[in-house]
Amino acid sequence: MNQEQGALKEAVQKAASNLDYKGNSQAELSQTDEMNDNTVQTHGAQGKLSFSKIRATTDNGKEPSRKKSVKYEDMRVTKKPSKNKKQNKAMAHEVQKKINRCKEIQEKRLDLSKLDLVALPTTIKDMPQLTELYLYKNKLTKVPDELGSLIHLQTLALNENHLMNLPLSLQNLKQIKMLDLRHNKLREVPSVVYQLQSLQMLYLRFNKITTIDSSLESLSNLTQLIIRDNKVKEIPSEIGKLTQLVKIDVSYNELEEIPEEIGECKLVTLLDLQHNRLTTLPESLGKLVKLSKIGLKYNHLVGLPKSLQNCVLLDELNLENNDVEALPDGFLSSLTSLTSLTLARNKFSLYPVGGPSQFTSLVSLNMEHNQVSRIPFEIFSRAKNLSKLNMCNNQLSSLPLDVGSWTSMVELCLNSNQLTRLPDDIGDLQSLQVLTVSNNQLRRIPPTIGKLVNLHCLDLEENNIESLPQEIEHLTQLRKLKLQGNRLTVLPRGLGHLANLTVLAVGENQMRDLPNEIGNLQSLEELYLNDNPLQVLPFELALCTKLVLMSVEDCPLSQIPQLAVEGGPSTIMQYLRVQGPYRTMV
Repeated sequence: MNQEQGALKEAVQKAASNLDYKGNSQAELSQTDEMNDNTVQTHGAQGKLSFSKIRATTDNGKEPSRKKSVKYEDMRVTKKPSKNKKQNKAMAHEVQKKINRCKEIQEKRLDLSKLDLVALPTTIKDMPQLTELYLYKNKLTKVPDELGSLIHLQTLALNENHLMNLPLSLQNLKQIKMLDLRHNKLREVPSVVYQLQSLQMLYLRFNKITTIDSSLESLSNLTQLIIRDNKVKEIPSEIGKLTQLVKIDVSYNELEEIPEEIGECKLVTLLDLQHNRLTTLPESLGKLVKLSKIGLKYNHLVGLPKSLQNCVLLDELNLENNDVEALPDGFLSSLTSLTSLTLARNKFSLYPVGGPSQFTSLVSLNMEHNQVSRIPFEIFSRAKNLSKLNMCNNQLSSLPLDVGSWTSMVELCLNSNQLTRLPDDIGDLQSLQVLTVSNNQLRRIPPTIGKLVNLHCLDLEENNIESLPQEIEHLTQLRKLKLQGNRLTVLPRGLGHLANLTVLAVGENQMRDLPNEIGNLQSLEELYLNDNPLQVLPFELALCTKLVLMSVEDCPLSQIPQLAVEGGPSTIMQYLRVQGPYRTMV
């Protein structure tokens, strides 16, 4: 063995034993998984052998008798209750201690939450002074009738238990204002709840409730009604009698329609109807003039009532994942407070009708996953605050001629369209921090890209780009540069000026080597080089001391010793460090 081979072998052995390097290749990970699987199988086999020997010794080759097995199981079961009984007794003592102390000092607030209680002591009746009682996160399947003795109670938190009903004695709680029954096992709203006429906040989220009784109308003081995450199929028309309601959340249910009478709840500011089965909405929604937020995403809506434009305080409208093809003409122009509009995953083929005035107050517009083929010229000429535009997964073949006037834009997402070029004016978007144009048909990037000095993320994956402009070196704030799946043969040497770059993805291209300047990327943490005809890696790569993940799968690397290549990214990096001219610097 000559001196050079000896040094190489020593470097590889050192990498394998000492290097704490996270950049394992897929091959390494697969090998590790395979080893773990073999270990499990071996242990399993040993387990079977051991079990067989025990059976042979115990029963002389015969199966154990059923009687012995049952007796053995009985012994195991009889040991547990004694321990549980002791724990329960200690817990009951602790609970009674808290109750006694609360009674002694006439405290109005009692917190018995998170104690794994399976039952509430009946001595609770001896504390009529209580106004707040917290019993959440226990194991209660019922509450005692004595709870009805707490006639001054205003807050009762029974959430996260196993309750299926409530005792009728709770009708005595004439001052109750807040009742929290979230995360229980209710299949219907307990009948006694409808008798709590002083109730202002009712929380029923995460139960199995299927129906809401018409007796709901008796809760005339209710301001918050939260029935989210149940199986409710219908809201009774009597909801219109609850004129004090401010917040209604009936999302994540099975509602197919909303009663017209909901328009009488004129104080409502939040109405959440998302994740139901709604196909239409009542025109009476236009009466909810105090409405600032309405949740409509993930339904089957085919349109919106024109009257909704009367809700001029709306600041957010989310219609994601419905079947809407168009909005009423001029609808958005009336919503002068609207800052966020999401029309994603619908059936829009055109922008909403209404001209530039409809986007005057808008900050964010999301129209991804539609069939829009063009952005109208000057449609954003009055959108001085528009900073986020998402047009991913549409059918855009070009950007409008006035794209350079979108000077307030911070995030521009154009992935999965049919764009063949980026206009030179793209460089005028000086505020841009995120530009994603992956999965299009781009062949070149304009040199004006170098003017986007505030850019943090540039995603150009899955295009037909053959080269990058040298001006990319001016993007000194860039943190992520994604160029996977293009036709690049070289990277510009100016890439070394991107001192803040943490992720560089250039896999699946046609590069045979990397520029030496890559060693200047002192912040680089992730480097993806996979599926390139790379023959060698520059020794300067060893200077990237923050690198924790490197992918070199399916790269020949023929000019690096085979022993190092077989060891994966960690040993390759160790080879570059030991054999290169920078070994005294790393």
